[in-house]
Amino acid sequence: MTQIKKILTTPLLKMYVSILFSLVISFEADYYKLAVTSAIEIFLITIITGWIFKKRKIVAYIFNSLLTLMVLAQVISWLFSGGYISAIMIGNIAFVKALGDELPMYILGSAIIVFISFYPIFFSGKKFRLGNSKLVSAISLVILAFIIGLGLSKEPVEDSALSNLFHTGRQIAESKYKTYMLKRTREELIAKQLGVFEKRSVEDGSKKPSNLGSKPNVIIIWTEGMSKELIDGSIKDLMPNMQNFESKSISFEDYYNHTAATLRGLRGQMISGYQYPDLDVDPKSLQKNRLVSLEDIMNDKGYETIFINSEPNIEIFTDFLNSLRYDKVVDNGDLTGYTTDKELFEQLATVSQKVDQPYFLGTYNIGTHHGFDSAHVKYGDGKDKVLNRWANYDRWFGQFFGEFQNNSKYDNTILIVTTDHASYNSPEYKEALNSTQETFISEIPFMIYYKGVEPKKISVSGRNSLNLTPTILDLLDYEKEKNYFLGSSLFDSKEVSAYETISAIGDIYYKTSVDGVKEIKDITSISVIKNIQDFYLISSK
Repeated sequence: MTQIKKILTTPLLKMYVSILFSLVISFEADYYKLAVTSAIEIFLITIITGWIFKKRKIVAYIFNSLLTLMVLAQVISWLFSGGYISAIMIGNIAFVKALGDELPMYILGSAIIVFISFYPIFFSGKKFRLGNSKLVSAISLVILAFIIGLGLSKEPVEDSALSNLFHTGRQIAESKYKTYMLKRTREELIAKQLGVFEKRSVEDGSKKPSNLGSKPNVIIIWTEGMSKELIDGSIKDLMPNMQNFESKSISFEDYYNHTAATLRGLRGQMISGYQYPDLDVDPKSLQKNRLVSLEDIMNDKGYETIFINSEPNIEIFTDFLNSLRYDKVVDNGDLTGYTTDKELFEQLATVSQKVDQPYFLGTYNIGTHHGFDSAHVKYGDGKDKVLNRWANYDRWFGQFFGEFQNNSKYDNTILIVTTDHASYNSPEYKEALNSTQETFISEIPFMIYYKGVEPKKISVSGRNSLNLTPTILDLLDYEKEKNYFLGSSLFDSKEVSAYETISAIGDIYYKTSVDGVKEIKDITSISVIKNIQDFYLISSK
C-alpha cells in the first residue's frame, strides 16, 4: 500500500499528466509550438521542485503547484479563447455570468487544471532523482528565471505560457498603478488638460434632413460585440434583417472600434474619447466628470434621456450605467437574470412608444455576447451557437424594425445601429464566420435610418467610433456645443483628427485604415499617443 502511495504521489506522475494534458489541449487548439514549450516549462518546474524538495517539502509543493497551474491555465486559455490570458480577460471576471452557456465548460476546465496542479506530491520520500544534480537544477532555475524575466519585460517569449502570463501580470500591475495615480491627479492638472482639449463646436458636414422635425427622437442600439463581417461577410443568410436595414440606411464603411471592452466602448463613444480603466472607474467620479457626453447635450436640448439595461443582475454594469447622466436607467425588473434579445426589443418598442417626445433612448443587448447560445432562434441545424445567437438577434431586430417602419409614432425618429466594440476573435467565432480577424479591433457597423432617408454607403477610410457622437450631433444640427471630443463628424471628410485612426485598449495601440488593423509596437513613433495618455487624465476622474 505504501509503495502504491509513493507511485501515485510522485512528482513524475504529476509531470507526465501535466505534459499529456498540455499536449492534448495544445493540439486541440491548433497551437503546436505551445505543446512543446509548455512541456519544457513543466519539465523545468519538476526538476527545480526536486531540488527544493530535499530541504523544504511544503515550499516545493507550493512552488510546483502554482507554476504548474500557471502553465495549464495558459494552455486551456488557448482552447477557450484562442489566446493567452490577457488583462481584459482578468478585468472581465466580474462579467463571468456573461459567458452564458459556456460557463459550465469554463468551470469544468478550471476544476481539472486545479486538480492536476495541486495533486499532492508529499509522500514521495526524500529522494527525487531529477533534482539530485545541483548543476542540472541550477541550469533549470536560470532558464526558468530567464523566461519569467522576459515576461516581466516589454517583450515576452512569444510561445511561452509562463513568460506571457507574467507579462500579463506586469500589465495588470501597471494598469492598477496608473489607474490609482489617475484617481489621485490634482484638480489643477485636470483643469489644465481640459483646457487643452476644449472645443467650442462640432464640425458641420451635414444639414438636418428636411423631412425630420425640429427635435427628432433618437434611438441608439449598441449591439454587443458586432463586427461588420457578421452582416456582409461570407455567410450571406445569417442576418437578412440587418442587411435589409443597411440597404435602407446611411452606412459608414471602413469604420472601426476605437477601444474595448464594453464599458470603455460605450462611454468612449458617448464622450468621443479614450478611457484608461475599464472596470476600475469609480461610478461617483464618472458622475462628476466634467467631460461633455452625448446624453449631456441631449439633456440640455430638452430631450428625455433613457438607457435600457439588459443586465440588471450585474451590479458593476448597473452602477456604471447609473453613473452616466441619463434621466433614467430602466430594466425589465428581473434582477436574477439577463434580458434576452427578444425581451429587449419588445421592451425597446414599449418604452419608445410610451415616453414623452422628444427622447434620446439608448440600449445595449447581451444575447450576442461571447459564450451565449440562442434563447429562441437557431441557425441551420442549430449546432453552432455563434451563428445561433446572431440569427436570434437578427430575428428580433427585424421584428422591431418592421414595427418601426409601419408605426407613425416613429415618423420623427432616427434609428441608429452600431456596437460597443468588435466581436471577440475567439476560435469558435473565427471558425463559424471563416474570419481572419486577429485583434479586438475590427471593422464595425454604424448605420443611420429615418423615414425618407436616402440610402448610401460612405467609406470613412479607417476612421473610428470616436466619431459617433460628433456625427449624431452634426446630423441633428447641434454643432454649437462646448465639448472635449477627439473625434469629428463622419459627414465631414476635411476635418479629420489624428485620433480617428488610432484605437487604444489601455496601453495597447492600433492603427486602422482601409487596409485593416496594425498594432503599433513603437508608441513613441506616433506623437498623438502622448495626447491620448494625457486625455486619460481627464476621462478617468
